Amino acid sequence: MTGPNTQAVKMSASLFHLAFPVRDLAATRRFYGEILGCPLGRATVDWQDFDFFGHQLSAHRCPGAGSGAKAGSGTDPEVGAQDRPGRPSPGRQGLVDGEAVPIPHFGAVLPRPDWEALAARIAAAGWAFLRPPGHRFPGQAGAQDTFFVADPSGNCLEFKCFAHPEGVFAPFAAAGGAPPVLYLASQSPRRRELLDQLGLVFRCLTLEIDEAWDGREAPADYVFRLAREKALAGRALVAPGVAPGVAPGVAPGVAPGVAAGTALVLGADTTVVQGGQVLGKPASAEEGLAMLAALSGVAHEVYTGVALAGPAGVRCLVSRTEVFFRPLAEAERRAYVASGEGRDKAGGYAIQGRAAVFVARLQGSSSGVVGLPLFETAELLRAAGLAAGPALPPPPSA
Repeated sequence: MTGPNTQAVKMSASLFHLAFPVRDLAATRRFYGEILGCPLGRATVDWQDFDFFGHQLSAHRCPGAGSGAKAGSGTDPEVGAQDRPGRPSPGRQGLVDGEAVPIPHFGAVLPRPDWEALAARIAAAGWAFLRPPGHRFPGQAGAQDTFFVADPSGNCLEFKCFAHPEGVFAPFAAAGGAPPVLYLASQSPRRRELLDQLGLVFRCLTLEIDEAWDGREAPADYVFRLAREKALAGRALVAPGVAPGVAPGVAPGVAPGVAAGTALVLGADTTVVQGGQVLGKPASAEEGLAMLAALSGVAHEVYTGVALAGPAGVRCLVSRTEVFFRPLAEAERRAYVASGEGRDKAGGYAIQGRAAVFVARLQGSSSGVVGLPLFETAELLRAAGLAAGPALPPPPSA
C-alpha cells in the first residue's frame, strides 16, 4: 500500500486503523483522495478505505454524522452537497502549548517536505484551516510545526512535522529523557516552587558563585550583578564553549534534538536592606537576633535580581519591595532564631514561613521577597519565546 505522500509499507510494520463516520462519501473521497492525496482502497456504497500516509482509514457513511444533523434523526442534509470546508463537529477542546485544539482529532506525522507540500495543496484548494500552519513548543523536546483542518463531515485532522524525528515521543522532563530547554541556576527549594507556578518544565543546576558584597555597591546593582553571573555561569555549564548569542552544537549530557545553544538559564539573587546596610544570611544566632532587632517595627527593602541567559544574550530585571515589620518582642525574636528557619535566608527571616506573622504589610512583589519575582521572571521568559503562566481552561465549544 503506497501513495504519493508515503513510503512503501513493509509487512513487518504495525499499521494504525481508524474507522470514522461521515455524511457524504463522495465529498469525503474528494477531500481525502484529491486534496490530501490519499490513494483510495476498497469501497462499497456504505464505506471507503484510504491509504492515509501508510495507515488504513475507513470512512463510513452514517446519517446524522458530524454537526449537520441530529444524531438518530435518520436524515442526512449533506448528501450531494458541494465540496466545502467542514465545520468542526461539536465536541471538547484540549489545551496544547497554550492553545485550544479540537478533541477528538486524528492526523499524521510527516517529513517536513511532505508537510509543507500538503499545507500548500490545501491552501491552493481553497480549503480553510481550523488552525493555520504554525510552530509549537519552540526550542523544547518535541518542537513541531502543525496545522488543523476539518473534512466535509466536520471530522478534525492535525498534520505535524517535527524539528527532530526523535522528538516525537521525547518527554519534556522525564528522568534520563530529553532535558528541558530551561534551567534554574539554583538549588533553592523556594525558587523551585515559585518557578513551578509558571507551569514550565525546567532542571536545576548547582553552581558556586562568590556572593560577597563589597560594601560600596548599590543594593540594586549588587543583586543585578549576582543574578547575571549565576545565569551566565549556568549557561556555560549546559552549553560549554557556546557564547551567548551563538546556538550551535549539542552539549555533553544534552540529548540529541535539544541544541545546547538554545538552552535558557535563569539566575536570581535576593538581598535585604535596612538603613542602607545590606543584610545577608546570618552567620550565627547572635547575628540573626541582631538582624531581627534591626527590622523590628520599621520598614526595610528587599531587592531581587533575575537574569535570563540564552542564545540572544542575557537580560536582567530587578524587583524592589518595601516590607513593614510590626514591633517584635525579644522572646519571639529568640524563639524564631532558635527555630532555625531564617538561618540560610537573606535578612534572617522567611516570609513564606513563620515570619509571615511579623509582616504588617508590604508594597511590591511578595514572590520577590521569597526569592523569585514572578512578574519579572515571566516577562523575561516570554521575551525569550517561552509562554509562562498558569494554564487557562480552553474556551467553551461553539
